[in-house]
Amino acid sequence: MTEQELKEIRDRLAAATPGPWRIPSKCDEYSYYLCDEEWDDFGHIIVDRNDAEFIAHAPEDIRRLLDEVERVRSALSDIVATSNDWEYWMRLKD
Repeated sequence: MTEQELKEIRDRLAAATPGPWRIPSKCDEYSYYLCDEEWDDFGHIIVDRNDAEFIAHAPEDIRRLLDEVERVRSALSDIVATSNDWEYWMRLKD
């Protein structure tokens, strides 16, 4: 995944309605409504329970995954930078 692709995902995440998103309790056992804080005649998405859970947790899950990608890339960059550093390896040996 490129830096540009990661940036595009972060931008979409930043533009999304802020959470936390939730699954309201006013649902029957067959369908669930996923909404923000207001109920109206528009914008309710009817999904099954598992899909609703996935969608409701998507912003926080994606944010955490993006942060982990950034952390791992940074750690890998540090490892690559020090792997060619002879003085670093000699200090470790001592």
